[in-house]
Amino acid sequence: MANETGLCTGNISYQREPCEGMANETGLCTVIPPCLTSEVFDQNYLSVDSPMVVYTSAKVIIEALAQNLCFTNTSIFYSWELFKRMTDNNGTVTEIKENRTSSSFYFSLQPHDLKPGLYRLHVKIGFPEDFTHWMGESMYLKIEHPPPNTFIKGGTGRYIGEGSVTLDGKSGSYSLKNGPGDPSGLVFDWACLNFVTNDIYKLLSFKIDPLFVFLEQQNVEKWYDTDFLQEVNEKLIRINASTLYTHVQSLDNATGKLTDDYNVTIRERYKTSYVAGQDDGSSGYDSYVNNNYTNYFYYVIETRPFQDFFHIRYMKELYKDAQPKIFKEIVLPDDNEVVRNEYNELVNDLLYEGSSFVEHLMDFLDLLSDSYLTMLSLYNFEGVPIEDLTTNSPFLIVLDDWLRTIKDICDDLELMNSTINTYASHVDIMEKGLQLTDYIKMDDFLQLYITKTEKKFEHFYLYFLRDFYNIILRINQVDWNRLEMIEKNYTNWLYGLVDDNRCSHFNPKTDGYAELQVQRQDVVNGVGYLIYLRAYFEGSYGYFVQHAQTIDGDPPELELECRLNCMKKTATTSILSLVAVCPSCSLSELTNAKFSWNFKHFPIDTRKVADYPNWQDMMLSDTNNRRFVMKAGLAQNQGYIIEATITLPGGRLSKSMWIVTTDYLPYGGSCRVERSTHFADQWQVTASGWKDEGFRDRRDKRIDWKEHLNYRIDQVNSEDSSLLYYGCK
Repeated sequence: MANETGLCTGNISYQREPCEGMANETGLCTVIPPCLTSEVFDQNYLSVDSPMVVYTSAKVIIEALAQNLCFTNTSIFYSWELFKRMTDNNGTVTEIKENRTSSSFYFSLQPHDLKPGLYRLHVKIGFPEDFTHWMGESMYLKIEHPPPNTFIKGGTGRYIGEGSVTLDGKSGSYSLKNGPGDPSGLVFDWACLNFVTNDIYKLLSFKIDPLFVFLEQQNVEKWYDTDFLQEVNEKLIRINASTLYTHVQSLDNATGKLTDDYNVTIRERYKTSYVAGQDDGSSGYDSYVNNNYTNYFYYVIETRPFQDFFHIRYMKELYKDAQPKIFKEIVLPDDNEVVRNEYNELVNDLLYEGSSFVEHLMDFLDLLSDSYLTMLSLYNFEGVPIEDLTTNSPFLIVLDDWLRTIKDICDDLELMNSTINTYASHVDIMEKGLQLTDYIKMDDFLQLYITKTEKKFEHFYLYFLRDFYNIILRINQVDWNRLEMIEKNYTNWLYGLVDDNRCSHFNPKTDGYAELQVQRQDVVNGVGYLIYLRAYFEGSYGYFVQHAQTIDGDPPELELECRLNCMKKTATTSILSLVAVCPSCSLSELTNAKFSWNFKHFPIDTRKVADYPNWQDMMLSDTNNRRFVMKAGLAQNQGYIIEATITLPGGRLSKSMWIVTTDYLPYGGSCRVERSTHFADQWQVTASGWKDEGFRDRRDKRIDWKEHLNYRIDQVNSEDSSLLYYGCK
């Protein structure tokens, strides 16, 4: 049986079977059958509030993590079931079993046949075939459509002339469920803004989030909607009242080197080459990087021999007077014990299970960074004839002060997160040092050293606390109410800017097309247009912005078409290919037309166009024909502009531009290789903590961990490599 009500004592249930549960607690115990390990699914996805996100465009294979410890004698059997969870208006949840079962060791999920929504996947694992011994577990899946591919013919940037301009958002848009060329099911919305720019690069620098243009921004969470600052204030109250804080201040202000009697040093890590078949249990693994994968390795932590601690003064004094002393009166804890207790309380609050401070810190930092980028983008409107944006205007002075303050705060929050993560990476060894000083009754554990290099030591406890306290104090000194008020004022200004600059001669249609009437005066004034397209498909939205700059001379219609790896996310490990097309050109014009290409850097945050040196060296095609083919190898999370120019006989000229944004690599995780605890001739590979932003523009630690990822494990020797595993966790 897998679920029993009984008393758990340690790891043994009332039926003397291995179990998982609170010690000495009567309740529902998970009894682990013989021959099986306990973990079935990734712990992240066991709650209905934290499902794995699976796109309908993906094919997912889910395997149970439980291992068969008796594989030579016992066959393990599986029974998989999938349930659709439905919630009515009263909050009542019902489950409908899908006609999808499996008896294999994995469950193949093809979500394009399923309706978007929340699902529960349950597996029953056991033996023999009638499941006399079994255990079961459920994980949750959220199936949703990825954003539809949304595109306006002509590309990200283009030249247009006087007259009627037809905008086609239908031909290049599609849902990933239906695929390219099939826009069925899409619902289109258009918007248009105009500014006097006289320069397409100035126009390209403008970034007004579609959420402002389509009035969706009101529902977006902001940093001032969170409780993080309240948490900081509560911590500050406890810090100011603590003996630990006073002690840290005193030590940090002390001059000179702390006494050598407390110089307990601990080697942080070491690394040696691993040779197959020659492992002595102490080696690490050398890292290597190729074009496709970065390999991560585990390093062994080593502590110094216990004898090294006997030079401590207290041990010498204890040796002289080893007789215990018995006190009859009540003994209050001394300062050192109070400091130790307050330290343990702080570490538990920051690092251990149930603590949400680090999570709230990262949420707050992400939201604050979003606000920073939005406010930073207002600088790009400088030079445009807008009254508030004249040089040295109060508007820009206040904005500059706000940006500097927020940048400093973000740096502090990044430092706080780094400080906590650095401590967390050493937490095991630091706890051992703390236990040791408690065991030998050594005063002032804060003066312990940790070895960083052969010749550099750090007072790790002291530095950790000092940095953490200082950042908390700086955060609390910020006038957050003022920053909130300024941001809200500038946000309202941005809404006003959008409303004041909507196009007056723009005619959107519901079929995916729109018409823009460009007046002669618009060309004379150098008006540029931001044209927004929003496509909706069964709960998912996609957006595209075209930057159209007016010029004299009746520019021909020039379009760029993606051939390979140039859509919303560009892979850094693949070639990139586009082709230039002039649908309005005659055959004779095309025959004598001259094409040329340019490639520029376009930073995502500043949107300031810059030259990309020697980009021609990356080309696989000539730079003077209709095709553009570039080698793999662009940097991750960067923006670039691919610019095509066509010159027709007679001098008519036009440009079209395509912005590509390279993808992030998965981040934040680790891979560990170690000997199996169950089989001497096997190795165990553990991947954990990996995150990916999926189809989103930016990383967001709050949700990136939910993305479905595939893992590849290769065995590499000096001559070749062989695939050991490919699939999801």
